[in-house]
Amino acid sequence: MKFTLYIALMAILVVFSACEDASLNPIKTYETAVHGQGLLTADSPKGFKEGDLTTPMKINLAWRSIDGLNTVTKMDLFITWNEAYLDNDKNPRVAALGTRKLKTVEGGTVPANNANLLLNISPTDIATLFSDVQFDYGDGKGKVSVFSAPKKPNRTATTKFISDDSFSLSWGLTTADGRYFDSWSPAVCAELVGANCSVAWKVTK
Repeated sequence: MKFTLYIALMAILVVFSACEDASLNPIKTYETAVHGQGLLTADSPKGFKEGDLTTPMKINLAWRSIDGLNTVTKMDLFITWNEAYLDNDKNPRVAALGTRKLKTVEGGTVPANNANLLLNISPTDIATLFSDVQFDYGDGKGKVSVFSAPKKPNRTATTKFISDDSFSLSWGLTTADGRYFDSWSPAVCAELVGANCSVAWKVTK
């Protein structure tokens, strides 16, 4: 009787093993990935200066494949611009003026794994990139040109950026197998050694 029961149990195990569907395994097989790190160079200013349209931010940007299984073939670089202002009720607000692609680096200009790409980003570069930007400040005027009809009187043709402005550089990375990485978890952005997700700076008087 015991022998017969043992044979029956073995048969059940064989059936269940044969019917196992690997795709139903709740434990996922995670892909390898890449991330980036951007840092101001030692000789870079900490931010733009009001009235100075030429002095650039100097940023070293590297892509990293920790396991060495990926190669980045293209790097998209983006600039985000925010402007602090007061609404009609004197409440502090932020005008999100958008994120635009500054440029794409590809081919032989893409650095190797862990190597730096030096970026020089001037106020003029950003003024050109956002030359047609408009925003509705909620004052009944609708969308207005941030440059030609500015909210702040101290934003002029010669002082295009003022101390209420802040900027950040971010990136999207394309790997040789065609995958695109442009967002990462908070842990990668803030906690992983050798990684971040953006470089931010402001304008000072």
